[in-house]
Amino acid sequence: LVAAWARPYRHPKYSGFHDDMYLAMENGDIYYMEVEETQSNNALVQATSKASFLKCSIGTAFAVLDNGLGNDDRIVAGGEMSSGGIYLLNISAYAVDAGAKQEESVTNWAPVLDFELVNLSARGQGNEGIAERDRVYACTGRGDHGAITELRYGIQATARRPEPVDGLQGVRQLFILPDTSGGGYFVLSSLADQSFLCYRSSGRDGEWLSCEGIDLLELDETTLAAGSMELPSRNDLSTLWSVQITQNAITILQLSKDNIKPEVGMEASEIPHNRRLQRRCDGGDTIISAAIHGRFVLLTLRNGSDVNVVLASIEVKQDSDEFLVPIGTPVALTDDPTFIGIIELRDRVMVVVGTRRATLLIFQCDDSQGLRFIKEQTMSDHATESQHDLNFCESAVMLYTDSAAKLLCGLRGGTVVVFNLIAPELDLKLVRSQDIRFGPIPVQLYLDVHRKDLAFALAGPEVYRFDMPCDIFRAAQLVFVVQDKDIDPTIQSIVQVNSPIDGNNTLVCVTNDQIFCADVGENCKICARRLKLYETPRRLLFYEPLGMFIVACVKTVGRDSTGLDGDRKSFCSLKIIDPKT
Repeated sequence: LVAAWARPYRHPKYSGFHDDMYLAMENGDIYYMEVEETQSNNALVQATSKASFLKCSIGTAFAVLDNGLGNDDRIVAGGEMSSGGIYLLNISAYAVDAGAKQEESVTNWAPVLDFELVNLSARGQGNEGIAERDRVYACTGRGDHGAITELRYGIQATARRPEPVDGLQGVRQLFILPDTSGGGYFVLSSLADQSFLCYRSSGRDGEWLSCEGIDLLELDETTLAAGSMELPSRNDLSTLWSVQITQNAITILQLSKDNIKPEVGMEASEIPHNRRLQRRCDGGDTIISAAIHGRFVLLTLRNGSDVNVVLASIEVKQDSDEFLVPIGTPVALTDDPTFIGIIELRDRVMVVVGTRRATLLIFQCDDSQGLRFIKEQTMSDHATESQHDLNFCESAVMLYTDSAAKLLCGLRGGTVVVFNLIAPELDLKLVRSQDIRFGPIPVQLYLDVHRKDLAFALAGPEVYRFDMPCDIFRAAQLVFVVQDKDIDPTIQSIVQVNSPIDGNNTLVCVTNDQIFCADVGENCKICARRLKLYETPRRLLFYEPLGMFIVACVKTVGRDSTGLDGDRKSFCSLKIIDPKT
């Protein structure tokens, strides 16, 4: 049954003699019809071919937009008692099932015949580390599109094709390193006792490549900090350098895709051998934590029982292998810090150090004098002695606009503490304004690489976003949508891509055994996680002793395989559904 049709608006020179259209079938098939005007002014159907199949039932909500010569057509299907989407479809001569690529899902949960409000965590059924909250499960769709749907309000993060990768179990941190050839970027993963490097080529469907054979970085050690720096090179031209800091060395170099996969026909002598500089620890020093910001490097050095925080800058010289320039005198600490980081407030650069007294030390960065103490801020809020460790600060970011600023601190116990910040020239005043509790899970904060008023938070396996539009602080959860997957990915670590070739809102995410990119939306909306039944659900009951849903379903079939002809019969059944899987 043809449910809808749409005619893309082509270039006038083409549409003067051709009239093409899309035919949408009720079951999701999309046909492309090419009509040409003959010399006798009669319309002649030149070809009708199946262009694609959309995994939804199509109703009257169907439209097509021509994106211009050489670009894919954009198709919008609202979905009829099923979720639709926005798709990109490549149409060429004699197109045959080109395969539409989904850009965004259009959630449709009508009709809702029954629903349940369940707090799985309170009943001991939630995944470990997920914050406690009520969840809405509803009977949605019909026929092959019937499902139990969890309705959530958040920011949709559409995952691209996940890539299985061995050796990613237990990833602690991810870092993006630049590719000097401009063809993509490197992803450096820090594990408990080693590091892992892989490469992703540019584009939405970029290829993941392993870099196991590369020996330019210290992959036998845990990476404490890494990133990119724009430093002057030959002829005083600025180039992107990769920086890696481990417990025993600081390495800077220029990485290129040609180092791991030379172009076809490239001779060994043509493979680029860019400059590599390294400074190893000596005199009994060990680096226990580090941070990178701009040209600044922040190190915590331990030598015996002495612990010092050192600020330095990186300067590359053509006639010297020395590149690390200390700034000012080291700052002594009484114990190992729980966290060190560099934050920025408009034209001021500051260092924050988390202590085992559950406090946060703040220093001003001076280009000549180094670190100047400003303030010590307590993190505990009338905490008992047994809860003292839960107030250790393990991450911090600064969000600011032209007229407001907030300091966010992620605590070991699963709380994000929000401070309103007043910053005169010689002092800082922090006013504790809000505590956001996620649960008994550490929280890691990541500042957005493009905006100073936005940050991401990784709380257990879930990701959240904080921002300050019009100086109003707000938080929202990222809802990951993975094609052909009914369960949420268990996120271990994230990093934002700072590359225009891969979009401005792209996260690289790692699960237990996979790595993938996710396109993060701009605004909150209703997002759905569908537990497919392939039958029409009628009633829903949550059975607490098992932590399972019992669903009453109806399935209608006919005599033949299509179910369209002959006497139609309905069958009732009960299904047991695990909401976690």
